[in-house]
Amino acid sequence: MWLPLMDVVAVDETQGGAVQQGSLHFNILGDMSGFEPGETVSVYGSFDSTGTSFTAMQWEEHPKRRLKKQLGILGLLFTACLVVVCFRFSGFRVRLNG
Repeated sequence: MWLPLMDVVAVDETQGGAVQQGSLHFNILGDMSGFEPGETVSVYGSFDSTGTSFTAMQWEEHPKRRLKKQLGILGLLFTACLVVVCFRFSGFRVRLNG
């Protein structure tokens, strides 16, 4: 089972750690050395018999994920500026500038 694009929230070198995506929070059993809180990872593994912990077999790190989020926000701001420059709003009408 894959847990895609999860944020690392806790790292315990001896037992594993925890990952979270929104309101989903999972305790991870496995080697989490090299990871720090705030990094984005995808985890492949399986739940244990009690269903309380997730045993990790494979990790995939996403180092450019934070940059992609920032570029998305920058693109939205650029589009908003273009709308303000290229269009004029009067009442319920939208008019093209120029």
